[in-house]
Amino acid sequence: MAQQILDPSKHKRLKINTGHGETFGENTHFLPVVADELRFLCIEYPICFLKDSRTGKFVLNAILGFNKGENLYLDGDTWRAQYIPMHIQRQPFFIGGVKSDSDKRSVVTLDTDHPRVNENDGNSIFTDDGKPTEYLMRIQKLLSSLNLGTQKTGEFIEVLLTHGLIEQIRVTVKDADNKALGFDGIYSISETKLKTLSDDVILEFQSKEYLQAIHLLLVSMGHFQKLGRWHKEKV
Repeated sequence: MAQQILDPSKHKRLKINTGHGETFGENTHFLPVVADELRFLCIEYPICFLKDSRTGKFVLNAILGFNKGENLYLDGDTWRAQYIPMHIQRQPFFIGGVKSDSDKRSVVTLDTDHPRVNENDGNSIFTDDGKPTEYLMRIQKLLSSLNLGTQKTGEFIEVLLTHGLIEQIRVTVKDADNKALGFDGIYSISETKLKTLSDDVILEFQSKEYLQAIHLLLVSMGHFQKLGRWHKEKV
């Protein structure tokens, strides 16, 4: 990865291929997501908490497959879903640090080594006179939403932990040979603990839309059965 601060003097000729496929690193069995996406994600994906192996902290993730490198939503160069997580949509861009000590605005960075980046095919980043294209402006808006959403999701997770609402679970479905397929290290909402919350906490959760997010998380778990069916069809 070679992240560079986006600069029209350096990157004006570059284009971004917005296609899909394993070529672009989409063959992953889970993806980080933010709580603001839940209303779209829960219709199509199972959403769970996984622990970051580096920090030990919980991260909200969409589960895409059972094995490393297995994205059951990816069918060649198309996705078997109407909504594609923002983590995929924003590639190969990131939000970097601030511009300077006097200018605290975040900068957009570009991974120039990413396979989407080229000079021939895809969406231009800048116009001929060095101004952001409509495509880049959409990306900037998406990155801003993703950055804010990551902060809000972290706060949501901390509240869940404070009330003991995150528990480890075991998800198991059957493969084509009737053998159990599982996904280790998954955490979800403890429905038992949820029932013990006081009225005051419930009201607080409602006011912050946490209760809705919890409901969407629980509903999304039903999609594991779909993943099991897709896995059977694949093998």
